[in-house]
Formats: sequence, structure tokens, C-alpha cells
Amino acid sequence: MLVRVHAASLIPADWHFVRGVPVLVRLLTGLGRPASPSVLASDLAGRVEAAGANVSRFRPGDAVFGRTRTGHRPDRPAPVSSGGCAEFACVVGDLLVRKTGNLSFEEAAAVPLAGLTALQALRDAGRIQPVQQVLVNGASGGVGTFAVQLAR
Repeated sequence: MLVRVHAASLIPADWHFVRGVPVLVRLLTGLGRPASPSVLASDLAGRVEAAGANVSRFRPGDAVFGRTRTGHRPDRPAPVSSGGCAEFACVVGDLLVRKTGNLSFEEAAAVPLAGLTALQALRDAGRIQPVQQVLVNGASGGVGTFAVQLAR
């Protein structure tokens, strides 16, 4: 799908790619300078401009948010524009969800990675149940603030 980007959020990984620190990051981006131009930000919010023939969940004009890419997937090529800091991003449809009307584009762009990480930590890894008490140690940053809200 082609998404017109209204907002994007930057994560620590974006900073690492820009700085090339730690040095192992340079194996992905190029030893002296980036090997190819890339656009930062994998979390975005925007409106669908166009959808491919196999996309049935979304139509042009739909407000959406999500990620432009996930971890390495050998069965799926990298998107043409992998960053949310571009005006348009090419995104696989199953990486997006509809944005609700009461959520701004800026708020929606801040949710994907941090929100999913907190949810997976509490629900999947922690197997937290409704009657349990939860201590979120160091509840700061994106994941920590989402974890506190989800645990509540």
C-alpha cells in the first residue's frame, strides 16, 4: 500500500543508524558512510493513497498507523521506501491498523514499536493475568510508559 505520511516517530535504532554506533551497525549501513540512501522511522501514521489488488482491508483515504517494516523476513522483500520520515511510504498491509478518530496522527505514530513491545512483554512473556500485581521497574521511555498503562 502507498501511505501519505502525516506523522512518524523515531526510535533509538534510528539514532544508531545515523551515528553508526555501535560499530556493528556499520555492517548494515556501510563502513565509511551509508551504502544506500535510507529513510528513517519505521513507525508512522497517515492516510492510504493507494492499495494493491490483494489489499481488501483498506481503501484510499483510510487513516492508518503501524510499522513500515518488521525484523528480517526472508519471505518478504524490504519495502521500496522503508521510512516514515518520507512524504510517502510503501507498506505491507498487514503491518497497519485503522486509526480511531479520537487519536491524532502524532499520537498514533508513537504507538507501534513501543506499544507492541510492552504488550508482548506483559501478555506473552509475562503471561500477566487480571488479578496479578505488576511492578514495572524503570517505567520510563516508550515501552515503560505503555507497560504501566497496559498493566493498569
